[in-house]
Amino acid sequence: MTRHTLAYFGSYCLSLLGNGIASVLFPLLVLAKTGDVLAAGIVATATTGVGAVIGVFAGVVVDRFNRRTVSIISDTLSALSVAALPVVDAVWGLSLTWFIALGVLGAFGDVPGLTARESMLPRLVAHQRARSGALDRLVGAREALSGVLLIVGPGLGGLIVWLAGVSSAAMWITAGTSLAAALVTLTLPRDIGTVLASTA
Repeated sequence: MTRHTLAYFGSYCLSLLGNGIASVLFPLLVLAKTGDVLAAGIVATATTGVGAVIGVFAGVVVDRFNRRTVSIISDTLSALSVAALPVVDAVWGLSLTWFIALGVLGAFGDVPGLTARESMLPRLVAHQRARSGALDRLVGAREALSGVLLIVGPGLGGLIVWLAGVSSAAMWITAGTSLAAALVTLTLPRDIGTVLASTA
């Protein structure tokens, strides 16, 4: 694999890993801070609902703006929304309102970022003038990694809870992975995110 291909897969894995860790830590943190199972359900419903709505428009965003830029902004937004949790907890204390607000903010980054990153792969292959069949192999490798990370991410989140307990400070880890994903994406050529004009 070339340097740019490795960077692409690195950012893809870091982003999914952060989301997987957060999928375990976030609801447990809501439950720990509010002591209310219903509150955890409300936060999950709000973030899932917003994510579904954003998903409808994600394709439009990805088809109008540079996909590399969208990916970087999305990962940075996810990192900021998660990193805000321990800050808010230390200054004001986390409440249901804060959890919903920051959860919704994070949802704005997840779907567009994933869509943008996946759509960059064909342009990456074309940029490197790879041999015939390279795209199929890389898509297969990406999907295999995705399947592994869907297990590893939540598993790592559970391990963090077991070792350190449930605390807002643990969210720095998932914020770090999202920020790292954005920084790695910065190393990719900008033109692989360019949206080509339709010839139809």
